[in-house]
Formats: sequence, C-alpha cells, structure tokens
Amino acid sequence: MMSKKAIVYLLFTITLCYIVSPWFFERKLLFNEIIAASGLAILAYKQFRIGNDVISRCVTAIVAWSVVLAVFSISTMDSIYYFLRNTVILYSMLAFFAGYYL
Repeated sequence: MMSKKAIVYLLFTITLCYIVSPWFFERKLLFNEIIAASGLAILAYKQFRIGNDVISRCVTAIVAWSVVLAVFSISTMDSIYYFLRNTVILYSMLAFFAGYYL
C-alpha cells in the first residue's frame, strides 16, 4: 500500500510535468482523469466517509445531484457526445477529495 507521502510526491511530480508540457500531459496522459480517479480511489479507501465540515458535505451533495442528472440524461440524450461533455464536471469534482485527504 502506498503511503500518503508517496501519493503526494506522485501527484506533485505529475503536476510539475503538466506545468512543463500541458499539451502532452492533458492529451496523452489524461491528467484531469488521473486526479479525479485518485480522488475516487482515496474516497473508496476511506470507505466513502467524508469530513464533517460544510464544504465536504456540499461537494458530496453536488456529486450526488450530478449522478442523478447523469443517469437521467442517459435516457434523454440525443448524442453520446453531450452526455460525456457534461459528465466531465461530475468526475472532476472527485478531485476535491484527493486534495482534502492528502
């Protein structure tokens, strides 16, 4: 299991690489998706327990509402492009938890 320190160093290295060459790391390595996935992984590791502060509860409420809208939009979409374009906001919010726990 990776320690918190190792995860922080990994994310810091990825961030530095992104600053040096954003066009490569955003298009080829999917930087935003890595951060969102790490937030989801950390949240799952913490067994989906969140902090007791107002901001954590608000972010969780927004994520839950976005999931409801994503499920609803699947049945009403004209194109998969618009569905995927709008879910970017949903999975990007998971990056909050990476920063919160690290």
